[in-house]
Amino acid sequence: MRVIIKNTYDDLSFWCALYIKQKINKHMDLYGYGKCNVNKFVLGLPTGSTPLGVYENLINFYNNGDVSFKNVITFNMDEYVGISSNHSQSYRTFMNENFFKYIDIPSENINLLNGNAKNLIEECKNYEKKILEVGGIDLFLCGVGRDGHIAFNEPGSSLNSVTRIKTLSEETIIDNARFFEKSTNVPKQALTVGIKTIMDSKEIIMLASGTNKANALKHCIEGSISNQYTCTAIQNHPKAMIICDENSISDLRYKTVLYYKNLQKNIDLVGLPLINYIQQFIDDDDKILITSPHPDDDVIGLGGTMQLFPNKDNVCGIVYMTNGLGGLNDNYNDNDKKYINSMIRIKEGMSSIVSLGYKHDQVIDANLPFYGDVYRNVTRCDINMMQDIIDDKKPQHIFVCIDEDPHKTHIKCMNILKKLKYPDYVKKIWLYKSAWEKWNKDEFNCTIHFPKDILNKKITAINLHISQQDLYVNNDKITSFNDITSQYELSHMCPEYYYENFMIVPVSDFVL
Repeated sequence: MRVIIKNTYDDLSFWCALYIKQKINKHMDLYGYGKCNVNKFVLGLPTGSTPLGVYENLINFYNNGDVSFKNVITFNMDEYVGISSNHSQSYRTFMNENFFKYIDIPSENINLLNGNAKNLIEECKNYEKKILEVGGIDLFLCGVGRDGHIAFNEPGSSLNSVTRIKTLSEETIIDNARFFEKSTNVPKQALTVGIKTIMDSKEIIMLASGTNKANALKHCIEGSISNQYTCTAIQNHPKAMIICDENSISDLRYKTVLYYKNLQKNIDLVGLPLINYIQQFIDDDDKILITSPHPDDDVIGLGGTMQLFPNKDNVCGIVYMTNGLGGLNDNYNDNDKKYINSMIRIKEGMSSIVSLGYKHDQVIDANLPFYGDVYRNVTRCDINMMQDIIDDKKPQHIFVCIDEDPHKTHIKCMNILKKLKYPDYVKKIWLYKSAWEKWNKDEFNCTIHFPKDILNKKITAINLHISQQDLYVNNDKITSFNDITSQYELSHMCPEYYYENFMIVPVSDFVL
């Protein structure tokens, strides 16, 4: 059983929604979009306050085009007996108002129990039959009650139970009374899926938030399996996961909490080990050369990765191919320019890399001639100067910026590097993007993950490029490079981490 501990309810909700989004999209990648049930992802859903944040995040993902529910079939856990389907507190109304009406799920794919069916026993049997007909539930999302119940499987329920009529406990009625005008209006019975129904799912997620769930969570994680805490049944499931927040773990032993938190550091969203691509591709004694079109593209594009190299002394050069003064032309009027030292951006670059643990003398100010030409025409002189740097430093790995900035300087620098002759000792070219473009889904083949403290140092390094704050490019004001990069650096596969993407290629795939 996997246990994910998040700081807050909002973090818990976001993480869970990310996981569900990933599972739906992975299912669609494997089976495609079709009419038969095998093409559809079957999702079991709860009601109550706990899943509301998950639904909100899933709606946001849908609105952003990150997931579609057209090929998702849903089965809800339960429904009250004796209140109309359009009652404000019916679970049909709850699901529609909090989730279904905001996404693209077809109405025929939504399955809810009818608490007003003429024959409630047949209603429950048909519900189980329909689940079997669609091939079973792929993922069942569950909440947990204060007394440890899941769905309406109250303490004492059979762990082998299926969908049925269930009389609610007094504690559950009291808990649900806040949703009704009077406690006497709370229904005393409900239709609910059984423990076996949930356990027959291919995967289970149980959510727990708040101190009032702490006792139930303690029994579920550290206790023995018991029908007095029906949530404990998921201990026997081959693929069950609990997602909880700090407030809900107060009754757990310290060693238990520490164990699960340490596990989270080494695996991604779906439980696969994090790959250290730096260690995989770069040997301890390999030399690394970082090329940067301007004196800030390095820290914008790989300021996190630069902190993770096992030996920063092996970075044989951080090459600023231009002095970047063209980027100042829109920031300063003619009266100001006389105060600008021609080295201002190079000096900012030096300060920036020092904040990441490097030394001034690792900076190479290439000052390629094309950048000083009014037409910025690349000549053989530019190519020869970069060739001399490669031949002198003899790197095994070279980082190259490939996104297109408004003045095309990045592309000109990349094309210069493409025309060089690389000796056999150059193992890999690492292509990166700075602030101007995002990677498309299938463009990169390497993701370097790093924690928040590494990101904070990267942001500091970016902010040290003071001349690049409040930028004007092509007469249009944009936000700072810091803001541009931070918008998309939070990892969706490793929600505790931030990331930088690269395309790692052999020299033969890079050169012209």
